[in-house]
Amino acid sequence: MKNTIFFQKPKITGLFAVILMMGIIYGCEQSSNPFSSHELDGIQMEAPLMLSQILDGEVRITSSGTASHINPAIDGNRIVWQDNRNNNYSIFLYNVLSGTESQITNNPNNQTHPAIAGSKIVWSDDRSMDSKDIFMYDLATSTETQISDSPEPYNDIVPKVSGNRIIWETFRWTIYAYDLNSSATQTVGYEHSPKTGYDISGNLVVLSEYDGFSQNVRLYNFLTDSYTEISFNQNYNSTHPSIDGNRIVWQDNRNGNWDIYFYDLSTSIETQITSNSSDQTRPVISGNYIVWVDERDGNENIYYYDLVTKAEHQVTNSSAAQINPDISGNRIVWQDNRDGNWNIYYYEIKSAASSTSGFTNGAGFIDSPKGAIMNDVNKSGRAQFRLNARVKKDGQLQGTAVFKFANGNIDFQSTSLNRVFIVENTAIVTGTGRINGSGAYHFYINVVEEQSKGRNKVADKYRIRLVDSATQQVVYDNQMGDPVDAKATHPITNGKILVKADK
Repeated sequence: MKNTIFFQKPKITGLFAVILMMGIIYGCEQSSNPFSSHELDGIQMEAPLMLSQILDGEVRITSSGTASHINPAIDGNRIVWQDNRNNNYSIFLYNVLSGTESQITNNPNNQTHPAIAGSKIVWSDDRSMDSKDIFMYDLATSTETQISDSPEPYNDIVPKVSGNRIIWETFRWTIYAYDLNSSATQTVGYEHSPKTGYDISGNLVVLSEYDGFSQNVRLYNFLTDSYTEISFNQNYNSTHPSIDGNRIVWQDNRNGNWDIYFYDLSTSIETQITSNSSDQTRPVISGNYIVWVDERDGNENIYYYDLVTKAEHQVTNSSAAQINPDISGNRIVWQDNRDGNWNIYYYEIKSAASSTSGFTNGAGFIDSPKGAIMNDVNKSGRAQFRLNARVKKDGQLQGTAVFKFANGNIDFQSTSLNRVFIVENTAIVTGTGRINGSGAYHFYINVVEEQSKGRNKVADKYRIRLVDSATQQVVYDNQMGDPVDAKATHPITNGKILVKADK
């Protein structure tokens, strides 16, 4: 393994794309007195703005012309993929909460097949020219590390990552595993046996490999250094497994077509998920959701199955191809060519934990700290804010955001909203607006309504981040240095913030 090298922290390079709540549509709201901290109700509403990029709950998050954006992967709020907008394949990152895009790699050679877990992004890289090696970028430390150094002419390809372990395929279908803690490398599964898919979750690796008769799914446990046969039959093939904790899915052709099967390690019970006579392929699993590519409509569409409700749902309904899905929690991504080139699309499954309607109203003041203004880090002082935003039950959104910091010469007024997300006592509002009546700026606001009891008053929290739409440079952030999706921790000094999710 080669030494860690420091890599330039990724700059925001993409558009503040449409964001991510299934079916949510956005608008704006006005108040004649934007800084009254007492008159928060009875606000005059404007007609809602429609978010044209949302198609039946699906959101396209890439928009770089005719480039090919392929091989997406998702973990939590972060989506990665490869695209060739710069004439080679590079790795890009999109943050679901902030709507910002970052370029992770800028080497002129190709970086492909990214995967992500937590702050770690891995990919296959051919910068050495004579072979492909595995690289990793850590978002927490802004460092890039070369993980493998495959000798010519062998290639290390299609890495997966979970926790502190990375796996990949190398010369003649051999799977290697690398432990980031111990720097130890080992093989997993049969060496030089054809593989048709593999995945990792914690201490478990699931893989499909050829045993001399057919492709079968096996499980490897790092802790016990042992294997378990999950799907074994010499008369049919079981391929492309995916694992999340104790749950495994794969596709097999025991019924004459490809169907999706599920296996629960805690009960040792196998369940057939799909029974349609067309092919269902490339399953992935996260929690209670299984996602796959389905050809019952004559082309590839994305479907998912809920293990709790035992219900199947169709996500896409397009005559184009939708392939290579991935899922994390209730968030699904895939690559889609309905626009004439491959783009990355996103879909969020509605769940009881996600608010589909609600509002946040707030007005007051904060003490803007030094360092909040990027081009004048010594400026500080009192700043005023006003926020009114509502997601209606029919998916429409209305609202406005105002922020004034006189010492910093900032008078921000929103012109449109892109997203409102309400859950429990926290709200996230994003959109675009102007500073001092000109320009175009993306904004990200996170507010928290604290629950005070009796005389023990706890100040509500407010964070605002302003980004120049043209340069993608941060102009203002009162929590500068915190991750974009970090929860608001900056207390207000006067005023009140209300957050309410409709029941």
